[in-house]
Formats: sequence, structure tokens, C-alpha cells
Amino acid sequence: MKLFSVVLYTIALLFGTKAIASECDFIQYNHCFSCDEPLAFSVGSEESCSYLCPNRTVNTEGSGSAWISYNCALKECPKDRPFVATNGSCFASQEEADNHSFEYNTHNLYVPNAVDDDTHHVPAQDGRCPEDKPILSYKECYDCQAKNDLNISAEECSKCPNRVYKTYPNWGYSACEQECPADRPLKNWDDECYSCDEKLIVRLPTHCNIEEDCEDICPNRTILYFMGGNVPSIPNCPPDKPLMDNEGICYPCDAPIDIGLRLNARLCSQACPKQREMIAGNCILIQE
Repeated sequence: MKLFSVVLYTIALLFGTKAIASECDFIQYNHCFSCDEPLAFSVGSEESCSYLCPNRTVNTEGSGSAWISYNCALKECPKDRPFVATNGSCFASQEEADNHSFEYNTHNLYVPNAVDDDTHHVPAQDGRCPEDKPILSYKECYDCQAKNDLNISAEECSKCPNRVYKTYPNWGYSACEQECPADRPLKNWDDECYSCDEKLIVRLPTHCNIEEDCEDICPNRTILYFMGGNVPSIPNCPPDKPLMDNEGICYPCDAPIDIGLRLNARLCSQACPKQREMIAGNCILIQE
């Protein structure tokens, strides 16, 4: 069974295969993982590690004064990866363990970053821009197809009919943006647009985290809010494990442990409204 799970994990990474709960040791970020995975993975609560994988144990290496990290690592490293990093991940050499102490098993699950394209802007000449690049921003001239969100005036933005000027009150920021097409409405932090059915993690623009204004873009996806930065958008958990914790792991509503949600309390009532409730950052079973 473990070998079968490892095969599924490999297939998921290579082809983006959608997770199927009955064929996974656990589901994280819409992908199948094996409990024999040599790298540590993050869980939302201390109890979650041994619940998901009895052969693993939790440590809090890397925690800060305001945030506790729960690393779920193998109790014993395999013979071909005997060197243990500070977070419990297993490596083939001590050098790897020292250099990749906090490498987790999610590094291949994000959409790739867009390649920089400098053909969409040129330096301004005496404060003037050519007709094909009419937008002036910080002494650079941009064309209307530039992916960059530009911090310019609404008047300057209006030079391009395909762009919109947006103001974010909580962030205290305004920008001239190019909107995504209807069939690819989900924007990554680097302004690439994706379908709502994208199987990988899409890291959202900053305003999605600060304004919480991106919830309705893709109802088939879950946003996990953090204290700052570009938060991830992930395909929803499967129906038999609908509750996603703050580390992207899926659980059934009757899981007999506390599920860590922190800044994502809404997921508790959305997934399990009659079975669980939020107490002190955790989604817990309602005691009858």
C-alpha cells in the first residue's frame, strides 16, 4: 500500500493529477502524499501529524514568538537518506541536510513564475512616451499589454482601454491593472492568469490577502490567509474530506482531533457547520 501511495505521489507531481481521497495517505494542496515521504511537511496542529501518519512525529523547529510551526517528520529516516535536517527532513548526505533544513514537500506544487519580459517598456525620452507605449510610470513607458500593475494616476491609466484603475482602501494602494480574461480569471502574484480549474497552487496578489476581495473569483477553490504576503489559492478538498487546515491538508468532518485554522476560521463552519466549531484558532468537534 505504501509503494502504491508513493507511485501516486510521483504521478501527481509530474502530471498534476487531481487528488482522490481513497488512494492517498493524505491530501495536501490537492495532491496525494505518502506517509513515507522523506521530507517533513507542515500540519495545522500538533495532533494532526500522528493522526495522518502514525510513523511520523511532530516538532516545532523554526517557530517564532508569534507563530508556531508544526513540522511532521519521519520517526526514523530510511537507510538511503539517513541524515536528518533540523526540521526532521531526511537527506542522503549531511551537506544536503545542512543546506536544505527547511525544504518541504510542497516546492513543486506551485504554478511556475512568469518569465520577465522587458519588451513591454522602454525609457521615456524627455518625459515623453511613444504612441505604442503610452503609459508613463517612473520614467519608463509601458504598452497597454504590460502585465505589471502600475502605480500611476487614473488619468494616465485611461490611455489603455484594456486596463482598469483600482483602489484598495485597506491596503492604501491604487494601481492600473490589466484584467484577466473570463476563461482565466485567477491572477497569480506575477500577473499571469489561470483557469479556476488549475490543479496547482496559485499564489495570489497582495490585495487578495489584505482586502479579502478574491473569494468569489473561483468558488471551486480555497484561499488560505496568512499574516502577510501572497496567499495561496488551492482547489477545494474532496467531498469526503471537505475540511482544509491552514497548511492545505484535507480532513473528514469527524476527524477526532483539533484542526488548526488560525486566520481561516471561516473554513470550519463552511465545511462542517453542524459537527465542528472554532475555539482558540482550532476547529474542534462539537461535544453532544
